[in-house]
Order: sequence, then structure tokens, then C-alpha cells
Amino acid sequence: MAPVNEVRGRIAAREEFADECKRRGVKTCIEVGVDHGVYSAAFLRRYLPDRYYAIDPYPSHGLYPFDRRPDIIMASIALQPFGDAPRLIIAPSVDIAHSHGSYWKPGFVYLDGDHSLKGIREDLEAWWPCIPAGGLLAGHDYWAGPSMEAHGVVQAVREFAAKHGLQITLTHDPVKSWWFEKPR
Repeated sequence: MAPVNEVRGRIAAREEFADECKRRGVKTCIEVGVDHGVYSAAFLRRYLPDRYYAIDPYPSHGLYPFDRRPDIIMASIALQPFGDAPRLIIAPSVDIAHSHGSYWKPGFVYLDGDHSLKGIREDLEAWWPCIPAGGLLAGHDYWAGPSMEAHGVVQAVREFAAKHGLQITLTHDPVKSWWFEKPR
């Protein structure tokens, strides 16, 4: 694997991705891994694009071994103040990328869903072809802390960057976000 270049970018915290999307005039934004909709609402308070697709399958698993319907209600309530722009989609991210991604042509995709090595690899490969040149593919939880042994984000992002010859740009916050800009 080729060496990977990691740099700190001008975006200090993940909330500032909304400002960057506004600056670029991004019309369609996607968030994968919505949970309660806290990040969705923070993003939409700063920038309201034409479309904001909030995608989460809401599975019961490891960290969430319970019925996720209350989480869906919380996310719906979080998105409600922003009118028709946001859409909550309850489905696996990769399925949506394959069925709708190239049609939507999102200028910004933020991955914060399945953090397993397999899951993040699949999301990266599924969403990258959907993003037009100059668009951003980003995600959360770029760290390898001791409590996250099964956490595959850092490894998957580094592998993807090496495979595609991309520079990894990082936010400055303690639990970093990463992003790539698709070459023009």
C-alpha cells in the first residue's frame, strides 16, 4: 500500500462542513448514520441545501441491542423544523448509493454509520462513484482509541486514500472527521 498523506484542513470541526457546502453551493447532501438526528439538525441550522438525505437502517446490533423505533422518531423530530429539504431514509446506505446515488449526484456525503472495517469499506466504495468532481466524501470517528478495537474507520479510509491517490484531510476536534475532495 502506498504511503498516505494526512493533513489538518481549514475545517476545524465537523459542524463546519455545512459552511463549506454553503460556500461551494452544494445542492444535495447526504448523511449516512443518522441515529437521533443531532448532527443532521446542527448541519441544517447552518446550511439548508435543496436536498438533505439522512440515511440509516436503524438495525438492532452490538451497541444498540434494542428496538430502534424511538431513535427514528427522535430523528424525525430533529429534521421536522427544516421543511421539505431533509428526507429520512430507513435503509442500508450501500443499497441507496447503488439505487439512487448516481441520480442524486451528491456534492457532499458524510459517513457516520457502520464503523466496522467491512461496513466503512463498503460505504466508501459505494458512494465515491456517485460524487461529482469537486465534491466531498467525508466521515466521522477517525481515531483508533483503545475502546474501539473493532473500529475500522482509520484503516478503511487509509486504504481507500492509498488506492485512489487521495490526501486525507482531518478536522481539528478531538474525535476527528476526515474528508476527500474528488479530483476534477
